[in-house]
Amino acid sequence: MTAKLTPRLDEDGIIRCDGRLQYTEFLHFDVRFPIILPRGHWVTKRIVKQHHELGNHVAGANHTLFKLSARYWIVSAQEEIRE
Repeated sequence: MTAKLTPRLDEDGIIRCDGRLQYTEFLHFDVRFPIILPRGHWVTKRIVKQHHELGNHVAGANHTLFKLSARYWIVSAQEEIRE
């Protein structure tokens, strides 16, 4: 099953995912509207590397994905993290 992304530009020109979480006002803005990052882009790789290093290199792929998903939506995230 493929998740459908409904991208939109925010006021800063950042592409964000717009979906059903927009109505949950108790969640943080970045959780409701995660930033969409393409797989294989150098910025995406740097962000994944940073979150991996914050886990002291011992956190697994699932933990890294959990931390990233609080703010970002990475296309094919599991594959990007494994790289």
